[in-house]
Amino acid sequence: MRGIVVIMVILREANAKLNLNLYVGEAEAGLHQIKSLMQEVSFSDRLRIDIRQGEEGITVRGDVPEENTLIKAYEIMRKKFRIRAGVNVEVERRIPSGVGLGIGSSQAAELIKAINSVLSLKLSNKEMVERAFLVGSDVPFFIGGGAAIAKGRGEIIKTVSLPFLHFCIFYERKAFIPTKDAYRMLDEERKGRINPPHFKSDDDPSLSIQGAIHNDFIEVANSFYPYIHRMITLIKEEEALAAGMSGKGPALFGVYKSERDARRACHLIRDKSSRWGDFKGVYAHSVI
Repeated sequence: MRGIVVIMVILREANAKLNLNLYVGEAEAGLHQIKSLMQEVSFSDRLRIDIRQGEEGITVRGDVPEENTLIKAYEIMRKKFRIRAGVNVEVERRIPSGVGLGIGSSQAAELIKAINSVLSLKLSNKEMVERAFLVGSDVPFFIGGGAAIAKGRGEIIKTVSLPFLHFCIFYERKAFIPTKDAYRMLDEERKGRINPPHFKSDDDPSLSIQGAIHNDFIEVANSFYPYIHRMITLIKEEEALAAGMSGKGPALFGVYKSERDARRACHLIRDKSSRWGDFKGVYAHSVI
């Protein structure tokens, strides 16, 4: 270990996101264009990031897949900027992967921002977004976070202003939908449709929360987990302003006018939905 110097130890909160809406275009050359109104929320994994001189490579500890976004983000930054520093990341896991909350993407974005800051790369948000997109389509959103409309394959980000919102987020502890399967099934479900997928314009006046909620993956997710529609109905019955599904699912959410209402709904809906699965209900609010 001689010669290794810890430059800095950083604690980062890798927040989840909710897709308040998600529209998916037709596949072109195997790739889909998307448009989504996204909101960063206060439900997070915690990262401890050690950046060290005198060694290279990255070590990731915690409940993460062997091939993960943290390793991919480090390698992209190392090769592009000829980084000669090692990174150790410890992940305190609170959020499951594969449920549509974007936690792997959030972790990668936090590492990119940490490397940029500690090693004084002086990258702009635009430059970090360019690197982030090489990691995955949700990663660019987390560079700026807050509320934004994501377009293209996720690399075009337009910041928007939304009211401060309260949420209850629901997910079944062992649920998981593979991304490739979700897109494949969506394409199959659309075969034979007369009307192509439709994207709403950025300035659509229905960007009120009630009018904004939409997700093209709902029917696909319901084919994996038939409780999706029933859960959304139940959430709405417990005084939610709106209810929907995030990403390709199966995580669901209700929007509430106050923290008190959201926490109450988390408790009641968790109990009422126990006949369908082992659900966890988590309160979160907007991150601005």
